[in-house]
Amino acid sequence: MLGRNVSKYLTINEVAKRCGVTTTCVVQWITRGRTSAGRLTAYEQDRGRQASGNWVVNEKDLEEYLGKLNVQGRPSKLSDGDIREIRRLRMSGLEYSEIGKRFGIDTSYVGLITSGKRRPGAGGPIAGRDYG
Repeated sequence: MLGRNVSKYLTINEVAKRCGVTTTCVVQWITRGRTSAGRLTAYEQDRGRQASGNWVVNEKDLEEYLGKLNVQGRPSKLSDGDIREIRRLRMSGLEYSEIGKRFGIDTSYVGLITSGKRRPGAGGPIAGRDYG
């Protein structure tokens, strides 16, 4: 059984929201695992044993797993300094495609970074907030 302290367990939706990923991504962490981090341990909500179905994740297990994954689900190829530079370059008028080529990322990801929808805590100017 999961015990009396159920507040230490998170549903798949809560894990996804906390990590900024989709529920599909969380299910993949559980079912497939990752090369560097292994699998995220989950338990059936009703029975408290490892299984598939109506999963919950122990908060402590999640924190350990995220530490292995570099916070957001996969190792980031961009440092906070890179994120700030991408935002600065876009603010100066450089095209999405050119920024994407420089950093080896897709132009849609450039848009997510510059709008602040990805890595908002990295700093740098954010479109619509700091410039037009």
